[in-house]
Amino acid sequence: MDGAAAALAHKERRTVEIAMEVLERLADRGSAPPASADAATAFEGTWTGGSIKGQKIFWNSDDDLITPFELKGRSAISTVCVDKSGRELACWARLDAYGTLRWDFGEEWIRVEDSDATVLPSLSSATLSTSSGVPALQDSSS
Repeated sequence: MDGAAAALAHKERRTVEIAMEVLERLADRGSAPPASADAATAFEGTWTGGSIKGQKIFWNSDDDLITPFELKGRSAISTVCVDKSGRELACWARLDAYGTLRWDFGEEWIRVEDSDATVLPSLSSATLSTSSGVPALQDSSS
């Protein structure tokens, strides 16, 4: 499995396609239910290249492109992409083990964290205090 994951970064497209197929088959082993609309929720959210809601992709582009997608197993989707010339092309993406959405045309989308998420204190504004002999973080910003 590590070899197939490493092959995702290979420069030859065919090698990447084979690696994706291997990883897909490994992911689909066992008694997994078939892909459904419920499985699409794994892709939902805001990404660096667009947003995914339900089974639609809202692309970050000048023309506000929205395309439906199909699930391909538990970790892959296929859709129609539009190149800079306006041509429609079939494309696909796979959600990797690190949560990155890797597109067949080379883009990598990273999930954008929700701005309402809990923010933890930064270690850069904290100091380590050992006054009692036990290390404890002290917030130096207060």
